[in-house]
Amino acid sequence: MHDGAAFGACGSDPADGERRLVHADAAVPRGGVRVRPEDRGADVRGPCAAGEASGGPYGAGRLGGGPVGPLLHGRLTGRAAAALPEPPASAARSRRNAPRSTRGPVTPTVPARSSLGQVTSKVSERIAPMKIAVIGGTGLIGSKLVARLAEHGHEAVPAAPSTGVNTLTGEGLAEVLSGASVVVDVSNSPSFADDAVMEFFRTSTANLLKAEADAGVTHHVALSVVGTERLQESGYFRAKQAQEELIRSSGIPYSIVHATQFFEFMKGIADAATDGGTVRLAPVGIQPVHSDDVAAAVGRTAVGTPVNGVVEVAGPDAFQLDELIRQGLAAKGDPREVVTDVHARYFGAELREDTLLPGPDAHLAATRFADWLAQQR
Repeated sequence: MHDGAAFGACGSDPADGERRLVHADAAVPRGGVRVRPEDRGADVRGPCAAGEASGGPYGAGRLGGGPVGPLLHGRLTGRAAAALPEPPASAARSRRNAPRSTRGPVTPTVPARSSLGQVTSKVSERIAPMKIAVIGGTGLIGSKLVARLAEHGHEAVPAAPSTGVNTLTGEGLAEVLSGASVVVDVSNSPSFADDAVMEFFRTSTANLLKAEADAGVTHHVALSVVGTERLQESGYFRAKQAQEELIRSSGIPYSIVHATQFFEFMKGIADAATDGGTVRLAPVGIQPVHSDDVAAAVGRTAVGTPVNGVVEVAGPDAFQLDELIRQGLAAKGDPREVVTDVHARYFGAELREDTLLPGPDAHLAATRFADWLAQQR
């Protein structure tokens, strides 16, 4: 799954700290933040941003990855405004008009987005350094995030069992969160069994949120998966949904980053769908993203203003799931046969055509799957 699950944009650009009340009948902002019905009426501050995970069906973690990873290119205000260049109007038009066919790669004209690693030194001068605790900070996304934040002068602290922090028992939480302004949770369950994964996310998230409240943390960022709410037949995704609900009800300002599946997790998807020498997959849409792009999105979210909602990030190209895995296995010389099966389950859930696809306002990252795959050979 992920080792830790982006960035969003709001329709307006209020002054730093200004409150915007999203009413129940309010239209969804065009900038990219998707405010769910349960979030409407919530106090939304400023612009938008989003987060990561490690393992499971949404990213690459210690168990080999899982599917995750969205982020949005948002307009930030105040101290965070300088962290992202304003996207040209053509970028928004490209996202709205991009073809959604899943029969092979789609190549919409999308300008490359800047990553946290490309931000100028002037940005670092404008954003005051802060302490950011990264739960799951030794995993795929977490380690990249810690490095990026440190490069820009922030005190990024990796928190994991190997560093003396255990969110299941609470060990080390008070110490690592002391003085922290932001907590980014990209951790993942060591087991994907239904009961075990639910216990992990409920217990670890509850312990973490309590410790954050005690420490005065002002922004909780969590990395989750595009389509989580549509994948509730899966025990793993039911657990991720429970995690998100705890975050929303905590009272701590938050940003939930929904990412599509990582490039690095394609083998994990194949392994989960393998029976003997055959991989059975449904012919549905998927828009995978590079882990570097997810880490950049989480970084921008962490130093930005809480969105109190969900933002999405995805790769630039849409594929058909069975064709994508077939292409990836062939490139690796993997002899397994990919069989198209409309009823094939994905981590326990049956899929519709759009279950794994991001919404129309998702930020489209720059790295293409074909380019990444060529570098792996």
